Amino acid sequence: MRIVKVIAIVAALGTLCFLSSWSLFQAPTQEQHSSSNTELQKQALDAYKIQNTLAFLNEHAPDIDLTTDVGKKRLELLINQYSENDSPEALILLYEAFPSAFDYKEIASLAVAKALLSTQQIDRYHLIRKEWRGHEREPDQWFFMDAEALIMDHRFQEASELLNSRTLKDKAETERLTRLALLHIVEDPKLSWKYLSEAAVKDSENPSLNTYKAHLLEAASKYDMALSEYIYAIQKDPENPLQREHLADFYFRTHQYNAAIQALEDSLNAPSSDTIWLKALFLSRIVTPINYDWHNNQMPEGELMALVENLKGLPPGIFWNNATFERLPEAAKFINNQQETFWLRLLMALKNNKENEAIDLLQQNPFLTVSWMPELECHLKTVLSFRQVLQQASSFNGSSEGTKHLMDLRKLDKQSCLDSLTMISKAPLDHIPSVDLPKSLYDLILSKEVFASLFLAAGWDEAALQLHSLAVIPEELPEWIPLQLTEAINRNRGPVQALQFAQNQKTTPEITLLIARLALTTKQPILAIDKLKGLYKNKNDIGRIAAKLLSSIYLEQNDNNAAKEAILSQPLLAAELPSKEILAKIALQSGNTIAANSLYLEIEKESSEAKAFLARKAFMDKDWKRAKTLTEALIKQFPENKILKDNLHNILLEEQKENFTKRGK
Repeated sequence: MRIVKVIAIVAALGTLCFLSSWSLFQAPTQEQHSSSNTELQKQALDAYKIQNTLAFLNEHAPDIDLTTDVGKKRLELLINQYSENDSPEALILLYEAFPSAFDYKEIASLAVAKALLSTQQIDRYHLIRKEWRGHEREPDQWFFMDAEALIMDHRFQEASELLNSRTLKDKAETERLTRLALLHIVEDPKLSWKYLSEAAVKDSENPSLNTYKAHLLEAASKYDMALSEYIYAIQKDPENPLQREHLADFYFRTHQYNAAIQALEDSLNAPSSDTIWLKALFLSRIVTPINYDWHNNQMPEGELMALVENLKGLPPGIFWNNATFERLPEAAKFINNQQETFWLRLLMALKNNKENEAIDLLQQNPFLTVSWMPELECHLKTVLSFRQVLQQASSFNGSSEGTKHLMDLRKLDKQSCLDSLTMISKAPLDHIPSVDLPKSLYDLILSKEVFASLFLAAGWDEAALQLHSLAVIPEELPEWIPLQLTEAINRNRGPVQALQFAQNQKTTPEITLLIARLALTTKQPILAIDKLKGLYKNKNDIGRIAAKLLSSIYLEQNDNNAAKEAILSQPLLAAELPSKEILAKIALQSGNTIAANSLYLEIEKESSEAKAFLARKAFMDKDWKRAKTLTEALIKQFPENKILKDNLHNILLEEQKENFTKRGK
């Protein structure tokens, strides 16, 4: 947990870069880091840095001669360039090669100090800090970097004491309070909130404070309040694509994928960013295809441009092309820094039936401790391992021993299936042949649809559809699989294809109801009626929904008797307000005003339709007081309705006429 805290705090105290990632202070999914993963990542990054350093030397070193004014000017320009472009390796290289060039240049030294911290060279930071201690002209910047160095050295209490040791002015004070908030955000959210609130009072228009508040609220599972803060940040800084990206990230982390896609899609046009494009392309591949002209719209510049260009060049249904990717100059960096690459490579391996490659990817995942979908990873590892072992274990018998302790999986819902996989994942691999496993779970694990099912359960529809291969789902598999596949096909391919697929599956009440809905969407009422007739009398939720749909079809066809019969077949449906309104209208159309009046009286308080009918009846009965009371209640509910106001005027007018006539007599 300590490692996670350091990562969270150090990243947060930077330049808000951590807010651009999908993850947010996510705890490790394993007890320890994988040493092999860490070493692999370090080697790749070191190779990348060495490559760029050599390129830098070859390009610039021959031109720098500090004995000439041109050389000095050249070096000064390079220092400024790499300070502005946030190129820490290049800055450090310049400092090492020409340390005297930084003498008496505090801004340049600050840039090097920042670069040393960003590359976690804390001891070297302290050396350059020592040179400026006591004669700083930019004390606030050194103050914040000193605190950051303490945090990176795990000296959290000292960092807190330092940040609390003084108050600053204007924006610097806001930053001090914000850093204190971020320092305590993991272990003391209440104190963190206090600091953020103080900062907000001093700088109420700072959108970053809303973003930090949103993260705190999100971590506390107060999602509605968090959403409000993300939206406030956008309202304060509407032209900043990063604020819209924060909102999309929030939706992604809370598995509201369609909302995340919408937020990203709305941000693809300028001003946008390379990270927004990468995330949008990723979600377009795994959740729902985004209808956007990727090739004819200008792509924003950024470090991820090459990766984005590579991905948007892939044809539909292809998650990854290793040959084209490996030609990218920064391929190793992308593999180790962008989690999108891990999931796309994994999906491509699964689609190509390369299960050994998929296992290797999962075992060497450099994002293990910050996985976007740790549960999905766990289930994939379990299934892949079981498939390997079960296919090799000739002694395994899944039909007798396996049904002892577990009920038939086919009757379990999606979550129960996932829970079963989680439970089984705890068994050592060499014990797999002896695990009590129901035949239905055995069939699911060895099925061609198992990986599609896992991604479907995770909400990654497009990934599931690309892995899905069978036109007819085997009857022995859990019933939620064909049902949710149909729904995913409807969302991503349309109702016609979804209906065709659903009609090929084994008949169940759930599938039949879904077929009826799809038939209505595709304007096939006869098919819908045929399916609903077999369901609407069932005494359960499916029967109630079927009866409601059936009655609405009959009403559109002006078959009032059939509509009434469908509603009355379900007592719970008949007791609902909309059903009572329908039954009252049917009674009126049948000329039974007494029954209609009785039904409307039952729902007078809740129904505006009932109030309107009863007000009209009171007017006809010359019960002006009741007509006025009901009409005034309707006006209160619909204050802009001119007809209601005219009705009230007519009621008052008729009441005056009657009173005048009575006085005349």
